[in-house]
Amino acid sequence: MCGYGFAGFILMAILVATGGVASGSGADGALAVALVRPATPSSTTGSTLEPKIRFDLNRLNADGLQGSSNALRALHYEYCIPDRPEAIQAVATIDPTHEIQWGAPGRVGCGQGELLCLGHSHQPDYRAILQRLAALTIISEIYENFFE
Repeated sequence: MCGYGFAGFILMAILVATGGVASGSGADGALAVALVRPATPSSTTGSTLEPKIRFDLNRLNADGLQGSSNALRALHYEYCIPDRPEAIQAVATIDPTHEIQWGAPGRVGCGQGELLCLGHSHQPDYRAILQRLAALTIISEIYENFFE
C-alpha cells in the first residue's frame, strides 16, 4: 500500500457484460476488480496543504516573500474565527503575526459572532503556520488580503 493506506486506493469494480473477458470462463456478468492508485492531489497551493488555503504559496520564496528581487513583499492573509477566548488563544498560539480587526468583516466576510484575523507570510516556517491554521476546525477558509 506504499504509505497510502487502504483508503488511499480507489476500488474499481467493472461489470463485464460480454462473456469470458474477466474470468476466462465465458460466463456473462463476470466481475473484475482492480486497485488503482489515485492521482496526486492538486490544489491552488501546489502542494498537499489544506484546501482551506485559497492562494498559491508557490509564489513565495523561503522567507515568505513574493515579487521581483528589488520589490519583495509579504503575502498578507485573512480568516474568520468565532468571537470566543479559546479561539483567539488557538490562533495566537500558532501565528505570532496574527492581528484581530474587531467589527470588520474583511473580504472573507466574517459574520456576527466572528472576528476577522489578519496575518502575513514574512515569518519563519510560514508554510507550517498556515497549515496549522488551516487544520483548525474553527477556520473555514484563509484568503489573501489586499488591503483595498
